[in-house]
Amino acid sequence: MSEPVPLLFVFRQDWQRRAEQVRAGLAPAEGQGYFRLLARGADVRAADSTVRAGPLWRALALVYQRLYAVPRSGLGYRLDQARAVRSLAAGEPHRVVVATTDSLGLPLLALRARGRLRNRVAVLSIGLGDAIARGRVAPALARRYLAHLRQAHAVFVFTPGERDVLGREGLENVHVLPVGVDAAWWGQRDPSPPRTAVLAVGRDPSRSFSTFVAAVAPIGAEATIVGTFARQQGVRPTPWLDVVDDVPFAELRRRFHGASLVVIPSRRSLYGSGQTTALQAMAAGRPVVMTDTGWARPGGLEPGVHFAEVPPEDAAALRAAIAGLLADRDRAEQMGRRAQEAVAATFTVDRQADALLEGICAGRGAR
Repeated sequence: MSEPVPLLFVFRQDWQRRAEQVRAGLAPAEGQGYFRLLARGADVRAADSTVRAGPLWRALALVYQRLYAVPRSGLGYRLDQARAVRSLAAGEPHRVVVATTDSLGLPLLALRARGRLRNRVAVLSIGLGDAIARGRVAPALARRYLAHLRQAHAVFVFTPGERDVLGREGLENVHVLPVGVDAAWWGQRDPSPPRTAVLAVGRDPSRSFSTFVAAVAPIGAEATIVGTFARQQGVRPTPWLDVVDDVPFAELRRRFHGASLVVIPSRRSLYGSGQTTALQAMAAGRPVVMTDTGWARPGGLEPGVHFAEVPPEDAAALRAAIAGLLADRDRAEQMGRRAQEAVAATFTVDRQADALLEGICAGRGAR
């Protein structure tokens, strides 16, 4: 295990509120290793969306995102937050800035390339390499973003497939970061969870909720979808389907425990779409039906043993997998127990924190 280094984690959302929820037991202590390092007494700090530049920069950043960056890449570009982080970190140039999304990391790396940021930057990249490989990022912007990533002290991705994609683009400082979940927190049961036969969850744009609806409708089982992307994809409630917007972590845990099984309906991707949700559901002891988007097998999970695997966007295969587990409750329960044990043993927040530190310590020497 590597020695701790001073870190500044930069999160997209209100992390102070999340930290308060963790202390109150209302949210899992995950956060890409942040909470684990904090509990160890490491020198770590956090900044979030409450750290912003002035109103002019906020307005300019919003315009740039909406009119240029997002239409050409599908990714945000939080320029105003990056400028605020630069000011926040200026007094501690030895501290490594850990950007937890591409939309935070890319503008921070651009500032560093121009000599405006002295701190080294580690980036947790979620989907950028996959989007570039599939041609979803405009060529000029793809070249610029890859040039930014070459300025990174370390780049972390979540599947070997995306590491290989970025490696083919000439990046040498790319590490696979295992996801860690707070298994003990997710395993806590509520005495009266809301019941549903099939639960689908997700805030990732690579979810395919239309496939889920097409699969479950002929079965006649009660189903629930949690996540705003379902409505954005045109899914609406029916007599057998409840559609719920994003919910707090504690409510999501209740819904996991009240479901007979959890489904992660995914499109094809290389970046581990659905990984965190699947692991959280498994930690709650639920049998999971999903597509392995490049993370499960490398992490030691086996289809048919720890999860039921289906091809992406295949409604017939998804229907058969769901119906089979609903009809064979013993097999479903065994699958859930095996997955819960595997997640608790392997996909830990300690392992994620250690991997993050090792990648940062290995990244581009002492630069």
